[in-house]
Parts: sequence; C-alpha cells; structure tokens
Amino acid sequence: MDFSPFDNRGYPTLPVREGYSAWADTYDDTVLCLMDLRLAEALVSVRWSEHRAALDLACGTGRFGAWLRTRGVDAVDGVDLTPAMLARAQARGAYRALITGEVTAVDRPDGSYSLICQSLADEHLPELGPLYAEGFRLTAPGGQFVLIGYHPWFLMWACRPTSATLRAATSPSTATCTCSPTTRRRRSRPAGGSRSCARR
Repeated sequence: MDFSPFDNRGYPTLPVREGYSAWADTYDDTVLCLMDLRLAEALVSVRWSEHRAALDLACGTGRFGAWLRTRGVDAVDGVDLTPAMLARAQARGAYRALITGEVTAVDRPDGSYSLICQSLADEHLPELGPLYAEGFRLTAPGGQFVLIGYHPWFLMWACRPTSATLRAATSPSTATCTCSPTTRRRRSRPAGGSRSCARR
C-alpha cells in the first residue's frame, strides 16, 4: 500500500512479511478489540455457532480465530504469510490447522468452509478482487464470508493510537451482501468496507 497520501512525516515502511515479523511479539498489546472483535460481535447477520468449520484468512497471532472458538465454531483453520505470527497463533491452541501462504491462493478444495473470515488485513492487498474470488471459491453453498476492514485514515489518525483517538475516528462501516453463482463476477470487487457475504 502507498501511505504517502496519509503520511506527511515520511515514516519508513517495511514489506508486509518483514513488518509483521517485527510486530509479532507486541501485536496483541497494540491492536484494540474495538477495531475488529467489537464489530464482529455487533453483526446480526452471522450466527457464528451454526458454522462447524471456519477459515481465518490472514490470521496473524490468532486473535480472531480464538474469538471464533469462544462463539461456538467447532474447527478453525488459519492462513498467514508470516511465520512469526503463525507461531503466536499456534501457541493459542485455537486452530485445527495453520497454513503459511497467501490469502488469495489457499491450498484447500472449493467449498471447504461454511465460514470465511478476514480481519484487519485487506488494506495490505493491491487489489480486492482476488481476495473476494478466493473467498467465494472456498465458501460452501449457504456459507458466509465476513470481512472486517477500515479506511487507512482510521489507522493514520494519530502518530500513536490511543483509545481516545480511535474513538474519535470514524469507525468502519458494516454492510451485508448476498452473493450467488450468477452474481460472482459482479460482486467479486465490492467497493470496500466491512461485509458479511452470504453465499447461496
């Protein structure tokens, strides 16, 4: 992602894998639940406990996967690009399987999961189309794809995030869409925001 429109100070940046490798030890101390887990709790279109198998795309340290288990999801698999983050996720003990790899090319058969989730990661992708296409491929008929993301302005609101500044920022929007095989091409590149997408 190009941060230049949001950064006038010229902060140094790292590629995603290197950046998250450096952040792995302190990630859970710096990411606030109001950025994703509270949004997930507020979604009324998703009955979490009705899903037996879920895939956590860009699972990181496993925060979201662990949350899914507390909501009654029987089995959660995770995919992430960064081995250091996956080591943290493994230590949580919430995952059935953890895979090192790209979220746009997951080594699993079509329709493997009734629930696909991605939280706080889509901002690193140059295009959303491949993510939505892969989410559609992996989601079983009748399943759901839940994406929680935010505009970069939310992240760049202040040089150091605090509860006060994050509350002052505009929180991510939530929306619901329904996808079917006939609307796959049309819906594979939504405008963005947080979505719960039911596949029929």
